[in-house]
Amino acid sequence: MRFILFALLASCLSLGLQAETLFEQKLKLAKAGDATAQKVVGEMYSTGSEGAPKNLKMAAYWMGQAAKQGIPAAQHNLAVMYNTGEGVAKSDKAAVYWYRKAAAQGAAKSQFYLGVIYQLGIAGVSKNPYEAFKWYRKAAEQGDAEAQLSLGAMYAKGEGVIEDYVAAYAWTIVAKANGFDAEHNLQIFKKKMTPEQIAKAQNLAKVIYKRTEANKKD
Repeated sequence: MRFILFALLASCLSLGLQAETLFEQKLKLAKAGDATAQKVVGEMYSTGSEGAPKNLKMAAYWMGQAAKQGIPAAQHNLAVMYNTGEGVAKSDKAAVYWYRKAAAQGAAKSQFYLGVIYQLGIAGVSKNPYEAFKWYRKAAEQGDAEAQLSLGAMYAKGEGVIEDYVAAYAWTIVAKANGFDAEHNLQIFKKKMTPEQIAKAQNLAKVIYKRTEANKKD
């Protein structure tokens, strides 16, 4: 029994050393200028994982280094940090700047957040439903369920686009298929549609779903 306990303890210590070594290895690469490693180190500091101490300021620093080198995920994460004030001084201007950078490189969640910003007219950005629709559409095409739901709502309201309940219903079906609770919206739209429109929307949803699934990034 004592031997087994010692073996378990040795195994746990070994795992701990491996985790710490992984952090140190990534930190060394990050200091050498490896952008991907900089993002990973930022994530480790943010969560206090893989042997890294939890340190939001260091997380923001390394995420910023990776963001400056053009890593979309790091740009998005840095934008969120500026948006929430975690590890950095809260700054709407900086948040929007980095959301734009990430969105321009195809980061779906940044595209969605830009859609929200333009739709609501927040973070120092003027309200613009057409820009909101544009960014929701970009994110929705990449399979972002929140963007798909928002896009459906904009089609239903004719906000930033010509009112189209067939498109609204179709995009909302796709959002539901991607795990979003969209039944309430579907029931509202359904009451304003003919059976023919519903059938058309269901067929359109199949086309959209297939297309957006193919567009999803790993």
